[in-house]
Amino acid sequence: MNRIWTTSLTLTLGLALTFFSGCSSTKPAEPDPIQQELLTQLKSLGGEISKLQATQDELLEMRQNLTQMDSQLVIYQNTLAEKEQDSKAKDSEILELRGNIDILSSEIQSLRVVVDTLRMAKDSLDIRLQRLTEEILPKLEQESVATQVDEQADSAQVAEKSEQATPEEPKSMESAVAPTEPVKPIQPTLTAREYRRQYNAALNKYFQRDYASAIKLFNELINLWPDGTYADNCQYWIGECYYSLENYQQAIEEFSKVSAFPENNKADHALFKIGMCYLQIGNKAEAETLFRQVMKQYPESDMIPRVKEYFAGKKM
Repeated sequence: MNRIWTTSLTLTLGLALTFFSGCSSTKPAEPDPIQQELLTQLKSLGGEISKLQATQDELLEMRQNLTQMDSQLVIYQNTLAEKEQDSKAKDSEILELRGNIDILSSEIQSLRVVVDTLRMAKDSLDIRLQRLTEEILPKLEQESVATQVDEQADSAQVAEKSEQATPEEPKSMESAVAPTEPVKPIQPTLTAREYRRQYNAALNKYFQRDYASAIKLFNELINLWPDGTYADNCQYWIGECYYSLENYQQAIEEFSKVSAFPENNKADHALFKIGMCYLQIGNKAEAETLFRQVMKQYPESDMIPRVKEYFAGKKM
């Protein structure tokens, strides 16, 4: 279901809701049960349209993000191929590139799972929206005709009664106005959709090499939702930002925080990158200690081949 169709349906829905709300205000007596049911269904349809539009927007952003990450992966792979052909290339440079490829591939795989979930949600919303539309539109047309007939009859009755009506005493303002309680301010909350979208926005900043903005966005997410699904990922990418800035000491501090989060599927990657930080500053003994720790604590990690490669001293 395309965006033009849903926009058109939204406009039609808005007009229908306005029309029937206006009609109900002219009938202070017993509400028409058919009309009330139709209004309920129309509001439900409006909610489905809003969900669908929000899901379509997020799906588009996710796909754009994947495209950017795929492009970065190709850059890493091409750079690695060049380094492997360069006899002067350092083992640590090749190890870093291969590690980056593995880590980015893992991030892409996780993102593809989210995209697939969103796509299935969108398909489900499409079906539900189509069913609601097919059920409501015929009723809407019939009720519109019936309402116009009722309005004509009501207008005739109102005109007849107005001729016989006697003036009433005006009510005082004090009795007419009901006391109101002070409105409490609503605290803004971050929805799951907004959380994912900000995480992807932060990732985009990282891959655009706008590390300062990425750090800011990742920190905001951690502060807003410290136990969120991506909290450990946010902390991990803060470490990557400082690593890319060659501030290895700060990167070590940031990577070290990853394991403290309840969900830490990035803990193995963080530990590997701490080892890489120590390699960059020339402390091979500490790097090797950390690489052994990766093998011991995370035997199933996708960093294991990189760690073994380091100890084997190979460039393959």
